[in-house]
Amino acid sequence: MSYPIQIKDKAKHLRTKGYSIREIAKLLAIAQGTASVWSENVKLDTAAKLRLQKRRVFGQYKSGEIQKQKSLSNKKRFEDDAKVLLQQLPHNKALYKLLASFLLWTEGSKSARSYISFINSDPLMIQTFLTLLRKSFSLNESKFRALMHLHEYHKEQQQMIFWSKIANVSKHQFNKTYLKPHTGRRIREGYQGSLRIRYYDVRIAMELRAIYNTFAKQIGP
Repeated sequence: MSYPIQIKDKAKHLRTKGYSIREIAKLLAIAQGTASVWSENVKLDTAAKLRLQKRRVFGQYKSGEIQKQKSLSNKKRFEDDAKVLLQQLPHNKALYKLLASFLLWTEGSKSARSYISFINSDPLMIQTFLTLLRKSFSLNESKFRALMHLHEYHKEQQQMIFWSKIANVSKHQFNKTYLKPHTGRRIREGYQGSLRIRYYDVRIAMELRAIYNTFAKQIGP
């Protein structure tokens, strides 16, 4: 397709002013490939290069914002779907025991036989497991024992207050803290260490193991 010489000259002029190929194509209603061919030998001065750079940065920012909004929209949609799903589930001890057994299966000690042992650095996971455990069984709170795994940069008493509140376990039920080796290369901001929580009841420990083992056998191949 042939274009008037004035269109070609206009494209080159816009390019000297720092307009992008996309902008030129849109302004002159021509293909981007055509705008690119016409502009390939155009020399750009400092002002033109600066404009292109600003447009490029703005384009990256705009693209990032669009992606961010898309991610937030998807997150909300999935969260709404999750709420609908959870409303359909029967919230009773059977469900709580099943979920507690799954968490113990993945994050608990496999060697413990006479007690439940669960360790994690995620406060929400600790709270979730203990809430499920307490909703599933009538517990003797004095049978809980907690042990913190900390680095040397942690303040032990401060972390004990934090984890005691998270687990709803008295500070008097905390064992001597285990200090983990640390290279000193990097301090993880906001990292609270991890907490190992134990509950001494062989019957409950056996029941939870039986639940996840039986479920796995029934649903597996």
